[in-house]
Amino acid sequence: MKRISLTALTAIGISILACAGGDDAGEYEYEYEYEYEASDLTAVSLTSPWKSMGLPIGDGVVVASDKTVVLVAYDDATVSSLTSSYTRAIEKDGWSKADDYSTSDFTAIV
Repeated sequence: MKRISLTALTAIGISILACAGGDDAGEYEYEYEYEYEASDLTAVSLTSPWKSMGLPIGDGVVVASDKTVVLVAYDDATVSSLTSSYTRAIEKDGWSKADDYSTSDFTAIV
């Protein structure tokens, strides 16, 4: 009787370990997605050389500006129209576009 009970307990223990084991890494990961509005971001002043370019900022919010980069956030704008508008503005000011890393969600022009 002891041998049957011990065998049964061993089998149950192995079953529990087999079912309960495994990688739970993704089970408790939560992804929070929050979409910011442009008005939620802290606005900064536009600096040189961007200030003199006549950039089509319109209803955008300048969130970063120094001598090497300007970052403008928009709520309701078409990225493709922004890309062409900004390209025209920088070229009109005498600058040339070296690279364009724009996507359907983001415009990045060097």
